Amino acid sequence: MSVILSIYFPVFLLLSLFSIVTIDREGSRYINLYLAFSLILLVLLAALRDLSPDQITYAIVFEHTNSLLEWFKNGSNFNHSKLIQYNPGFLTFLSIIKVFTSNATLMFLTIAFSNVWMVIYSCKKLSPYPVLSVLIYYSWFYYSNLGALRHAVLVAVLMLLLVVVINNKAIKSFLLYLYAMTIHKVGAFVLSIYLLKKLKFKSKSYSFFLIVAFAIGFFGGISYLAIDLLYQFLPGSWQEKIDAHVAWGLFSGKEDLFRGQVIKQMAILVACLFYFSPLTKRYSDKFNILFGTYLVSTVSLFLFVDFKLIGDRVSNLLGVVEIILIPMLLSIVISRDRFYALLLIIIVMFLQITLLYGEQFYYYKSILNSTEYYDIEEYLSND
Repeated sequence: MSVILSIYFPVFLLLSLFSIVTIDREGSRYINLYLAFSLILLVLLAALRDLSPDQITYAIVFEHTNSLLEWFKNGSNFNHSKLIQYNPGFLTFLSIIKVFTSNATLMFLTIAFSNVWMVIYSCKKLSPYPVLSVLIYYSWFYYSNLGALRHAVLVAVLMLLLVVVINNKAIKSFLLYLYAMTIHKVGAFVLSIYLLKKLKFKSKSYSFFLIVAFAIGFFGGISYLAIDLLYQFLPGSWQEKIDAHVAWGLFSGKEDLFRGQVIKQMAILVACLFYFSPLTKRYSDKFNILFGTYLVSTVSLFLFVDFKLIGDRVSNLLGVVEIILIPMLLSIVISRDRFYALLLIIIVMFLQITLLYGEQFYYYKSILNSTEYYDIEEYLSND
């Protein structure tokens, strides 16, 4: 079954049409309408899928998580190693949802709404073409909403964090920093946003960092050395996670330095560096923070090229800012060429969804359906 015959293709076409309509001033008056429709569509597409990656696992964890009220009254049941690995921030989110419903489908619906709303709200606040930003998000980063829920939540929180950091909301920034670090271990890397805001590097400094990181990646990367030095100081649960991934060989091997993801990110970085002056003049600190975050995303791929568990996850998190950077680049294209540049972006996005989804298509269900999941004891005892 090809992507064109799947449910994902008409959604892609619809978002592409919305992007084309809203690219000019006359069509921009429909932005709020199209964003609202996109919100509903993407929430339902994420929430009502059936048996997608990790779905059974998340349903089981939710089923056997106390509600927040029960947690205060009777204590938490997060003491099993297979539950505690989901980090307190994410488990607390599930506990809050459990106050209102025990239905797993409604839980997925709540998380999907929260994630997609935060991303679309951030696009509206940060992007010159917010509907195009939603299309770019859908074409790559949205996929985590179909299974890797903790990562999807963390990406959404990161986007909201960028909004409050750029708007100098200190207390909100601090709270979101803390929350991000309790959702997923990779959340610790969001602190780079604070450093980028304070340091305000110039284009030459960014170019230097990128060249040095590429050279390190080309000659092998630094991750194994860093892990050997720091391993004994890491929390026990982190050591177990690293040991497991090394044993499985799933994410511990060496990556190809010239794969598609790296080429795409390098192309965006080079374009931003080439037009650094006009972009900085038009968007000021907003562009500097977003560009710096994207550079950290790419640098992580180079530095940890020999341990993709770290490189991929950090890059896939921070790399989401491309949904704002690409529209920023489009905004400085002269008016008569902007439509053709947009068509090129849409073609590239279509290639991405073709590569991303491949044969991974999911069944969908009614919001009232109740899916039977595996027994918790079987799950917890399965090593």
